[in-house]
Amino acid sequence: MTVKALTKKELIDYFFRVDDASRPVTELNHNLDAVLKEKLNMKELALVLFHSALHGSDRGVYGEQKIARRVIENHIQGLTDKVLRQQDGHTAYTLSHMLLAFSILKMRPPERLVQFIEPKLTQVVSEMHAKDIRDTLKALATLGMPLDKGFFKAVQDRVPQIKHEFNGYDLYEVFHSLSILDAVGENLHGKKRAPLANIFGPLISDPQVRQKLVENDDEKTRRMLLDSVFWFKGQTPLAYTPENGDASLFETDVAAAFKYAGADMKASEPHPVTKHRIDLKAAFGATSFAVECDGPDHFIRCVDSHNSVLNGNTIFQTALMARRDPEQLLIRLPYDVFYQNMDNHEMWQYLMIALEEAGTGNYIVGPEGSLLSLTAGFDPGLPYEEHPVSPAAGPQ
Repeated sequence: MTVKALTKKELIDYFFRVDDASRPVTELNHNLDAVLKEKLNMKELALVLFHSALHGSDRGVYGEQKIARRVIENHIQGLTDKVLRQQDGHTAYTLSHMLLAFSILKMRPPERLVQFIEPKLTQVVSEMHAKDIRDTLKALATLGMPLDKGFFKAVQDRVPQIKHEFNGYDLYEVFHSLSILDAVGENLHGKKRAPLANIFGPLISDPQVRQKLVENDDEKTRRMLLDSVFWFKGQTPLAYTPENGDASLFETDVAAAFKYAGADMKASEPHPVTKHRIDLKAAFGATSFAVECDGPDHFIRCVDSHNSVLNGNTIFQTALMARRDPEQLLIRLPYDVFYQNMDNHEMWQYLMIALEEAGTGNYIVGPEGSLLSLTAGFDPGLPYEEHPVSPAAGPQ
């Protein structure tokens, strides 16, 4: 298939002006190649990256989203080279949209791009409006990327100046993102992390902010807020509503494999405080443990290392449950680790023994069935899933 060569304006419009019609992924690849040859400014590069991510990874304009993401990923290092050569145009709009693009792609940016963006992002916080703050924090939270204390101090200074701009939806997202980033920061830096409670506390105590929260209350946003309040305050003014949901085929397959390995599978029940639906409960001998079956949506791909890591929200949910019950034994089981080894009964038997020896703690199951501790400093990379897996391992 021959793809028409586009002028610079046509090339920008190709990414920016997208209707609902499907486009061939070969066209996406060709035009991203063309972008790397054009002289584009910072705003144009941000638009290309954001809209290719939005329409390719989120909306499926270019067919299968996984393939579109791979095409975009193959151009990330080249786009990074172009961004690093930009001397100006580092605005709140361009920087926040670049981060949003990576969060949509579920892809952690190259480290050199992070190092380039971070100081510039801190410099423009004083120019940010409510939407910029919301989008930037949400992207960083999704990617599990707590920036340095300078950035969050700038956010802390800026938020009181623009708090009247936030609507209820913005506030729920900001509070939830702050709690995720604080949990990730605690995981990576312990007590040396940025004090995000200094942003959360004054904002949620404002009467006008509380009124906006009441006006935009629904089940999803209420749970987001309760999680955030519980994280920062240790208690909540309202009771959680238990999460409902039927067992997925993934969970059913795991239960069968664990039972064959000697585990006694228990009826699943919500977490006693957060009421989060725990996927599976089991016991091996005298050791009881919980299992979270993690589909693709729980992971972020790392452009540099070609590994995947847990996303910010998954780290947060793990930390949230552990904060209430430090003696729990919880394992997170990635979908590809399980389906590559579903019939490896010996591996699951050894896993049961390892859990019995562990006793307590939070772990992720590694590619060979090893237990990797989810403790301070955790960021173990797991190999990419490069081949199709069972449909049962769809997003969870």
